[in-house]
Amino acid sequence: MKVIHVGTDRDEAEAPLIQELWFEDGTCRTSWRAPRPIPEDDDFFENVWRSYRETGNID
Repeated sequence: MKVIHVGTDRDEAEAPLIQELWFEDGTCRTSWRAPRPIPEDDDFFENVWRSYRETGNID
């Protein structure tokens, strides 16, 4: 299981990072990574569900 935490103790405007925390082999481990870009498409669950309710997703 991974828990993601966005750190606020850094200057995020300069270099934003995401902290990941996971439990592995009896030990808590952490790492920092760059955030992933926000997807350009609008296939988020809410939009797909709304489209299905309104049109049945039949084009």
